[in-house]
Amino acid sequence: MSHEFLELTSIILNIAPALDYTICCETLMILIILCESYEDASPLLCQAWYDPVRIDKCQVWPAIAQLITTSFKSENSNIEIYNETLMYTIATMAALTYPSQCLPDELLEAKIKVANSLTLKLLDSNYSAFREVWLGQFRTPKCSSNILTAMYGMCLSTPRFSALIFDGSFLSNELLSLLCGQITTEESDLDEAVELSIHISTAIIKQIMLQYDNNTRIDLRDQLTIKDDRKFEKLQPITGHIAQLTMSSQVLPPRAACALHLVYAIACGAKFLLNPEEYIDTLSTIFVQSECDVN
Repeated sequence: MSHEFLELTSIILNIAPALDYTICCETLMILIILCESYEDASPLLCQAWYDPVRIDKCQVWPAIAQLITTSFKSENSNIEIYNETLMYTIATMAALTYPSQCLPDELLEAKIKVANSLTLKLLDSNYSAFREVWLGQFRTPKCSSNILTAMYGMCLSTPRFSALIFDGSFLSNELLSLLCGQITTEESDLDEAVELSIHISTAIIKQIMLQYDNNTRIDLRDQLTIKDDRKFEKLQPITGHIAQLTMSSQVLPPRAACALHLVYAIACGAKFLLNPEEYIDTLSTIFVQSECDVN
């Protein structure tokens, strides 16, 4: 039944706005629930659900693109339902593409492939309006974390998307503003949003500056050089703030993400005004707390 519903999704999303945006919201909520359910199912069922070929065949992304770029018409629904539809659209994109590190390898790879299928649409000039509306919702508190969630999966799926984020204004404006606490998110999403922002920044350094693939481990004893002629200075404000977060954050996942980011930043030649003893103590705390959580 779930696969049949997926096949009907694009039809529903294409005709529902002319009737009532509530139908769109309900359809998207069902998709999100199905994604959550399949992540607890067997690997075989998961891979069948997170199949980019099937999703493309069902025209899910074009339907979502049309929905998110359609102007609001007051005669069909009120503005609150329309804004809720945008929120659920962005949440659905995140549910289908986020490659959580808690997932088994088979499902992680499947979700990255789905993320790549969405990335190809967002990189297409014909979908530029879709991309702009999607990114434009970042300052909406209920949307920012889900945008980062999908963005992280897309950065992992191809360096082309990391390059798009690096070359645009999002990195130095929205991403830095969120890390500095200048963008409001849902309070329950704040720690995750910060962690995702750091991971996205790290992916950009690794893929664009150093041109490593996602599975490469860096040994700081090796002589590493920036292999892209783009200036690392553009990332310095973010990297500098992440260095501060390494010392000040009280939450384990963001602190661990900060420490990983600094490894790649140091490989690019970044220097930080950190007290070595305090930094080592911070790293030790991260490792000890990780061991406690595992045990």
